[in-house]
Amino acid sequence: MNKKSISSKCSLTKDQAIAYLEALVASLKKNQICVEAGDEYVVLEAAENMELEVNAAQKKGKEKIMLELSWTQPMVLENEEQLKISSKVPAPKLEQKKEEKPVAPPKPEAKTEIKLEPAKSPSTTAPKK
Repeated sequence: MNKKSISSKCSLTKDQAIAYLEALVASLKKNQICVEAGDEYVVLEAAENMELEVNAAQKKGKEKIMLELSWTQPMVLENEEQLKISSKVPAPKLEQKKEEKPVAPPKPEAKTEIKLEPAKSPSTTAPKK
């Protein structure tokens, strides 16, 4: 995944700040946050579990509050096939490319099998405006 980021700092009224925060809340409820600045944008897919960091400070007539939400996305398998971990060697596939030469698989000692279903992930890209 390519790293994308957008940073912005501006002066605004309290009502404008409230509008930004309300837009953030509405986007979180829809599990997708799109931040745009000019022609650039970053689309974030909200996870169910998040980390919240709050920092509030007063210093010589200046006050500020900083909120940081962070999360990680669950691992998604590259292909839609089911991942299998096993000591049992599968039968060779009939459709092999001509360049590939079949390799004799090792003989298993004991049969153990674990199946993991791939996680379904919503689309993480949004069309550019």
